[in-house]
Amino acid sequence: MSIFLFLKQIVDIFYQYRFLDYVMVIFAFSLLIYQLWLRRPDNKTEFIECCQKTIKNITITDICICYFIIISSLKYFLYSTVSLELYGKIMSAFLMFFIGRFCKDRIEECSGMLAISAYIVVYANLIYRYFYFGFDKFLTSKVNDGCFYYFDTDLSYAMLIGLVFIAMYARNGILKFITVFITCPFMILHSGADIQKVLLVVTYIVLFVFIGERAVKRRRISDYLLPIALLLLCVILVGIISPVFTNDNDSTLIKIINRWVTDTNNISDRYIEWQKARYVFDNSSMLWKCIGVNDSMVQVVNQYLHVFFNYGYIGMIATLLIIISSTFSAIHTPVRKTFYVSIMLAIVFLGTCIVINGMDRTQMSWFVMMYVGMVQNKGISIKENV
Repeated sequence: MSIFLFLKQIVDIFYQYRFLDYVMVIFAFSLLIYQLWLRRPDNKTEFIECCQKTIKNITITDICICYFIIISSLKYFLYSTVSLELYGKIMSAFLMFFIGRFCKDRIEECSGMLAISAYIVVYANLIYRYFYFGFDKFLTSKVNDGCFYYFDTDLSYAMLIGLVFIAMYARNGILKFITVFITCPFMILHSGADIQKVLLVVTYIVLFVFIGERAVKRRRISDYLLPIALLLLCVILVGIISPVFTNDNDSTLIKIINRWVTDTNNISDRYIEWQKARYVFDNSSMLWKCIGVNDSMVQVVNQYLHVFFNYGYIGMIATLLIIISSTFSAIHTPVRKTFYVSIMLAIVFLGTCIVINGMDRTQMSWFVMMYVGMVQNKGISIKENV
């Protein structure tokens, strides 16, 4: 598990070597099989007890994840609209959910590896930036090519994830302080990814609440932080996508979003794309509108609209149930660091999904899906003799 957690962030840098993603998927699948093997029942009585316990521990999130697995598989095997690569990426995200579900305790024991790996990723990209711009423009120029990543959005996302893991899991020291409050924000603010700049501020707010909770040793207020943050995120999301259904692209809210959240040209182009997709959806069959099973695929750069147009009303309801169920599960997680890391990962991922399809990218979906699985319960204990 330590090796897996260490390698994941580093492998994401080498996006052009796609075979590494497949290697990590095989690695993760092998970990899951190994953990299940360790928990195998020794006799018929234990097998029955294990089945009863498994059924009892099934959550709404489990059901919704299985629903998406079934629908995505149907779309891939019945039609040619979903490529094998895309299907594999989506399935790998669901695989990480089950990794978190069954390996929670092992992940928490090895969480320090996430911080070490994050340090390597952050400073590797910082060095790349220095050699790319040189000494004269290092502190002023904006990088739009993503350094080691393909897009600046991917770079900023990686810096935010690195900030979270270093802040929560790294040992206290000068390097940690410099990385969390200088290096990571410097890399994010000097990129072309506007949405991550907003998410950086929100991440800092959550981080300071965590510090305040540890100082006063009270958790009542912080338990409501995640629902409030997600509610605000929903308000922003509704504001951004509402013109797709109202055909009002010149509202005051849209002008504010254009000015402070996203690039004006990008959001204008995306509205045209989204409204074309809505026209296709409105003129599709009732089966497509309900569950998204059809021989067509609507491509839109927004995870929520992508789910709505391609998985229908039921798919969108299942997405909301996953978010709500995971929120309440995170609140009841006994390990507070896991709770706060889940908060920050959820905010970063769900916020980024406004301007990108995060589930289609292994570097964005894996960690958040792993923590969604982790917060579902306390985890299943490994046998004492292991």
